[in-house]
Amino acid sequence: ISGAVLSACDLRGGDSSPPHPPLSEPESRPVPSRLFTTLDGSAAALTDFRGRVLVVNLWGTWCVPCRAELPELVALQDTYGEGNVVVLGIAVDSGEPEEIRAFADEFGVDYAIWTLDMPSAMEEFGAVGYPFTILVDREGMIVRRYYGAQTAETLSAEIETLLE
Repeated sequence: ISGAVLSACDLRGGDSSPPHPPLSEPESRPVPSRLFTTLDGSAAALTDFRGRVLVVNLWGTWCVPCRAELPELVALQDTYGEGNVVVLGIAVDSGEPEEIRAFADEFGVDYAIWTLDMPSAMEEFGAVGYPFTILVDREGMIVRRYYGAQTAETLSAEIETLLE
């Protein structure tokens, strides 16, 4: 996993190109049951999406590889729409909701964004670099962790197996 930190924004804000092929590993544990804060200030939980495949992307406005990945996630959301697959962004230590919303609008992000602080992202998800993505099955289990920027194609391949 040490190579993963080099392929993403590390905790000091450094960055480099995504690895080829993207680095990922299987996981098997339930999503955190904690409440998150949405950009409008309301509370939300990952457990609310049970019955749907969930792509959770932890990112930051300060992270260069995250910016490069955003169009891929927008394309993924466009592919799957609002059906059985949900793309969700969690902005980590990225400022006030208005700043995050303006940043997301600049990149055409049309999926929900929640907020989280860096220590919680590390504790709840094991996020050691950004972007960091988890794939959650319909039962609410994290099935894969992705380190560094991903493509819609890479994520779709895994999503399709969960939709079968």
